[in-house]
Amino acid sequence: MTGRPRLVIVLVAALLVAGAAPGAAAESLGAQSLGAVPFVRDTITVPHGPKSGDELAVDPVSRQLYLTGDGVNGVSVFDTTTRRFTTSIATGPDGGPGMYPSGIGIDSSLGRVFVADETDDTVSVIDVTSNTVIARIELAQAGETLRSHEVAVDPIAHRAYVVNFGASFISVIDTVSLRVVGAIDEFGGVTAGASDLAIDPGLHKGYVIDSGAGTVSVFDTLSGRASSTIISGIGGFPRDIVVDAVRHRAYTADYTTQSVSIIDTTRDVAVGTVPVGSGPMAVAVDSSSQLIHVMNLEGETVSVIDAMEDRVLTTLEQGGRYGTGPRPSAVAVDESTSTAYVLSWPTGSIAVVGSGRSRMSTIERQAGADRYATAAEVSRQTFAPQVPVAYIASGSTFPDALSGGAAAAAEGGPVLLVPPDGVPDVVARELSRLRPSRIVVLGGSVAVSDGVLAALEAFAPKVDRIGGADRFEVSAAVSAETFAEHPTVAYVASGADFPDALAGGAAAGLDRAPVLLTRKDAVPVAVTAELTRLKPDRIVLLGGPAAVSEEAESHLRLIAPTTRLSGADRFAVSASVSHESFPVVRTDTVYIASGESFPDALAGSPAAVTTWAPVLLARRDSLPQATLDELDRLRPSRIVVLGGPAAISALTMNQLEGHLR
Repeated sequence: MTGRPRLVIVLVAALLVAGAAPGAAAESLGAQSLGAVPFVRDTITVPHGPKSGDELAVDPVSRQLYLTGDGVNGVSVFDTTTRRFTTSIATGPDGGPGMYPSGIGIDSSLGRVFVADETDDTVSVIDVTSNTVIARIELAQAGETLRSHEVAVDPIAHRAYVVNFGASFISVIDTVSLRVVGAIDEFGGVTAGASDLAIDPGLHKGYVIDSGAGTVSVFDTLSGRASSTIISGIGGFPRDIVVDAVRHRAYTADYTTQSVSIIDTTRDVAVGTVPVGSGPMAVAVDSSSQLIHVMNLEGETVSVIDAMEDRVLTTLEQGGRYGTGPRPSAVAVDESTSTAYVLSWPTGSIAVVGSGRSRMSTIERQAGADRYATAAEVSRQTFAPQVPVAYIASGSTFPDALSGGAAAAAEGGPVLLVPPDGVPDVVARELSRLRPSRIVVLGGSVAVSDGVLAALEAFAPKVDRIGGADRFEVSAAVSAETFAEHPTVAYVASGADFPDALAGGAAAGLDRAPVLLTRKDAVPVAVTAELTRLKPDRIVLLGGPAAVSEEAESHLRLIAPTTRLSGADRFAVSASVSHESFPVVRTDTVYIASGESFPDALAGSPAAVTTWAPVLLARRDSLPQATLDELDRLRPSRIVVLGGPAAISALTMNQLEGHLR
């Protein structure tokens, strides 16, 4: 696969040099972060129900999470941008279900996923672009039973190492040619008790744990020969091992001693232990935030270790809306976003854990020369190529883009702006980069002409228009096209002005809910009909009676229980929406948009949803008190300002710096 960035190598180099993840905007202000406590952002339901899933792995380039042992075909795929499962991949022979797919490793620089099947001793290779099996590699000779179980990948050498639980060797696969090229056996210190391994690619070392013996064997990945065996300092019955390739540390989850052992991989000696919960089963490292996530199976908790201080920073419990679920058994980390994914096998759910910290607290401005360039820049900094959809709306007025923002957020695509009669070059370039599967044009031909719709056909195989007689019908049509019946909530905002719907768009995106527009004194017929079709559990009305009257609220109550989020002004409403969406702090990012002019802010909602972030409103030259209070409650480590100095001034950017974590 040509043209795919070698992210793993680049990421490691960037961390070593800069101590921060790449991707910051050109204009930014920075301050040292105080390192807040990690938190559960969301909970994902595994499609195939309780007792589904074995192991997890994340491809940080395509932003996809892979779950083995899904109980149906073999591997389920979760898009971390759209926050939905997209497919289930059959990993068995002849396109059938896998027998016992368990271990998984990813060569992100090649875009290939390697899945070991313990029953038939094969490794299935999945292409992350098509999410199809492109090869099945046989590991066992005739008459052999290997029980191929765990996979670790060296992204620099392009080698995959497979632990064979029933044999005294590790199979070595070339991840380019997809051939078995060797084995690490007793000369590499591998025994029949080998249960897991990890690679330090920069040092060309592999680390193999023997749970029964309580040891870690070290081999040279270049020669395949043993270099040492670490006996002293390893806790009882190590179940899992992971390597931090940046700081050259390995960590083992020691089941019986309820601890994590720390190995210095430059010297291959154990240098310490950290007590954790009962029955640590799995461990993952986030080099970008220097956090170690430990799954305590028996204690039903997740210990998060601060790797800089070798101590437990916090313990995440199983219960409640923001719990990790019972008996956490597997974990994977997306270092590009400092997000951990924790599998609770009994409930068939995955908790999404935000790090709550960054190496540097930053304020970023995402802006362009005009409203069209700003929307394109927000998209460029947020969305990877091959998005499922891109929404196109008029940049001359706001209603259609506001209705589309929640839909775009739910479907994992951006909102881009165009004038009525043309596609700006900057938008064309962004669409060429995105390569969307579908383009949706919002509004009628007066808002976006048929000529523009025809020009957009050059950028996607399918281009559709969602229109209506007015902004209210368009909002209802967008909802009907995007959202199924029985959402947990539907948002309703004034169609006469933009601020309330703008703040509500990010909240709606997080809830996978629509934003419908209404007149002040009467709910339009099309909107009433769409709410009746949706049958939401509840309706959230945005803004005070000056925006949407009490008579309109009474009408909404006839459809579903209705609550109003209001405030003294538009800034207080945006703070109220943020507080409702984040009643406990579960975000480390906040987007700031102008509450005085709409153009630069319209693309913000879909972008904010990708980082579980609210949108707060500001004046050009000052921060309203309601916004200040909400910023101080949230204590973000990252603030993204939408638009140029004409929307949010440099003075306000400087004021924001004082409200970083």
